[in-house]
Amino acid sequence: MLKAIQILGLLVTTVISFNSFASSWAPSGSNWYGPYTISKVTTYIKDSYRTMIHVEETPNTTCSTTNRKKMATLSNSSSSRTQPIFSAASSAQAQQKKVMLLLGGSCNASLGLSIYGVEILSE
Repeated sequence: MLKAIQILGLLVTTVISFNSFASSWAPSGSNWYGPYTISKVTTYIKDSYRTMIHVEETPNTTCSTTNRKKMATLSNSSSSRTQPIFSAASSAQAQQKKVMLLLGGSCNASLGLSIYGVEILSE
């Protein structure tokens, strides 16, 4: 019985130590991917407002464009939708913090998956 309690204690400690990799809730049709180091953040206007995030690591998503180009994009008709993503990603890059990216939607051959969120990890 004492041995079982010791094993349970070890398991609980292990789970708690991996808490930094616990994902936040993800809406249907999207998943958290990462952790990633952001290599480049871009924002521009072409038919819509766009924010692109490039990462150093090779993603393992359902989209070959995102995996190959190591990037994802948020396109929206309003800058009020793209600006918070740009700000969070820029902040993480400047602080050299790893991030989790909430990605989903269909795989665009040029832009990759859509970005729905950025979670900055505190390591």
